[in-house]
Amino acid sequence: MSDQLYEIVKSSVNIEDLKRLTLDLVSRPSTQTDKMEYDPEIKSFISDTLMPELKKRGLNSVELDDMGNLICRVGNTDGKKKVFFLGYAMTHPASSMKDPFTGEIVEEAGKEALRGRGVSEQKGSLAAMIAAVELINKNDHLLNGELIFGVSLAGETGRHLAVDNMCKFADIKADLGVVGIGTNNKISQGNKGRADVEVIVYGKSCHSSSPIEGINAIEGACAVIEKLKEMKFTSKHAHLGKPTLASTAIKSYPNATHTIQNECHIIFDRRLLPGDQAADAVKEIREAIGEIPPYKVEVKLGPVTLPSEVKDNSIIITRLSDAIKTVTGKEAEKFYSNSAIDAGYLNKQNIPAVMFGPGSMDYWHTDNEVLFVEDLLKGTYIYSYLALKHLAK
Repeated sequence: MSDQLYEIVKSSVNIEDLKRLTLDLVSRPSTQTDKMEYDPEIKSFISDTLMPELKKRGLNSVELDDMGNLICRVGNTDGKKKVFFLGYAMTHPASSMKDPFTGEIVEEAGKEALRGRGVSEQKGSLAAMIAAVELINKNDHLLNGELIFGVSLAGETGRHLAVDNMCKFADIKADLGVVGIGTNNKISQGNKGRADVEVIVYGKSCHSSSPIEGINAIEGACAVIEKLKEMKFTSKHAHLGKPTLASTAIKSYPNATHTIQNECHIIFDRRLLPGDQAADAVKEIREAIGEIPPYKVEVKLGPVTLPSEVKDNSIIITRLSDAIKTVTGKEAEKFYSNSAIDAGYLNKQNIPAVMFGPGSMDYWHTDNEVLFVEDLLKGTYIYSYLALKHLAK
C-alpha cells in the first residue's frame, strides 16, 4: 500500500505548476514591518492571493479567522485521524537584496533554483504545502481523516499571537503537526525558545549644558549591559548547549536635543532551553542587575517563543522519517536549532510538531535567497506522502 501511495504522490505533482506557484508567491511582497501581523499587505497576501489560489485548486473549505489567518480543511472531517500543516505569510524585509520580488529561475551551484525574498525560508514550504493539500483533496476517497492547513500572518515576529488565535478560533486538534519552514528537508527535532526582556533605566532629565543637575539614563543603561555581560548560565542541553543573552535594541527618551535622558529602554534576547520558563529568565536578569543607584531599573517580560523538543519515538518523528526515507531512499537527518517559531506552541497544545521544509537556512535573509528546485520537489513529495499515509483508510 505504501508503494502505491508514493506512486500516487509522484504522478500527481506537476513540477512546472509547482515552480510557477512558488514564483507567484514570491512575487507578491508580504514583508515584516512595524505593524507586524496587522500589516495590511500581509493580510492582503492571504485574502487576495492565497484564498483565490486555493479555491482555483478546488479547495473550497477555506476561511479566515477574526485576525486574518487562513484555515483550510480537506478530507473526512469525521475521521479519527488528523494532520496539521502550518505555513507562513510573512517574510524578512527586502533589505539590500536586489530584485527581491521578481520571482525568477536562476542557476545556483550548477543547479536550477528559484530566487526571491522568503523562498528558502517561508514561501517555498508554503508552496509545497499548498501542492500537498491539493493532492490530498483529490484523493480524499482514500482517507479516514482530515488534513488541516493553516497559514499564519506571522513568520518573523517571534511570538505565538497568530497561531494561538488560529488554533482557538478553529479548535485545531491533530495527531501530528508540521511547521513549514526551510530546514533543507531535515527534521528540526528541537529548538531553543526566546524571551524578549525589556530593561528600563530611569534617570532625571536636565539641560545637557549642566549635566550635573541630572541623572543620565544612558550611563545607567551602560552599567546594566556591563552587569549582564557577566551572567553565567549553568544549565546545558545535550544538543542546544547553554542559554544565551544578547542585547538587540536600545532607545532613550525624551526625543529632544541637548537633553540629559531620563529613560533608556534596552531589549535583550534571552534564548530558552526546553524546560526553561520565561518568568524564571526574567527573575534571573532582575537579580543579576540588582541595585544601581541612583538609577531606578525595571525589568519586563515581552514576547515569548516557546522552546521545543520531541522524543525519537514521537509520532511526528516516526511518520516524517518514514516519509523522508520513502521519498529519498535515505534515513532522515535530524538536528536542533537555535532559532524558534511555532513548534513549541503546538507541542504545548498536545500536537507533536517539528519544523520541516525545503530551503536551506544558509540562504535565509541573504541578498541571494534561493531554493533549489529539486529540494522543493522533494519537500512537496514528503509533505504529501506524510499526510496521505497517516490519513489513509
